[in-house]
Amino acid sequence: MTQTFPFALGTSVTRRDYFAATLLVAAVQVLVFGILLYGLSLTAASGLFLGALHHRWRVVGLFTLGVGTLLAAGGAAFVITWQKWWPDIGHWFADAPRSVPMVWLPALAAAAGHPRRGWTVVRRATA
Repeated sequence: MTQTFPFALGTSVTRRDYFAATLLVAAVQVLVFGILLYGLSLTAASGLFLGALHHRWRVVGLFTLGVGTLLAAGGAAFVITWQKWWPDIGHWFADAPRSVPMVWLPALAAAAGHPRRGWTVVRRATA
C-alpha cells in the first residue's frame, strides 16, 4: 500500500478505483489460495489412506494395491488398444469443455479418495 498507492494516484487513478481493485486482488488471492489448499488437503487425505492401508495390512496391503492398480490400468490399456479406442479418447479430451478435465475429473478422483475410505481401514486396524 505504501508504494502502490502514491504510484496509482500519480497515474490519475481515483481512490475509489484503487480501493476496488485492491479488494478485487485480495478476493482473487483468497479464492486461488483456498482452491490450492483444498487440493493439497485432498492429497494429504490420499496419503492418510495409504498410511491407514499400510497400518492395517502392512507391506502386503501396499503391494496388493499397487499390483491391483497396475493390473487394472494395464487391462484397461489392453482393451482400449485392442478395440482401437485411443483416437476416440483423444477426440473426447480435445472436444470436451475445459472444465471437464480441469475441474470435474479431478473432483471425481478426489471423491474416490475421500478421507472416509481411510477411516474405514483405520477403524479395524490393530494397535
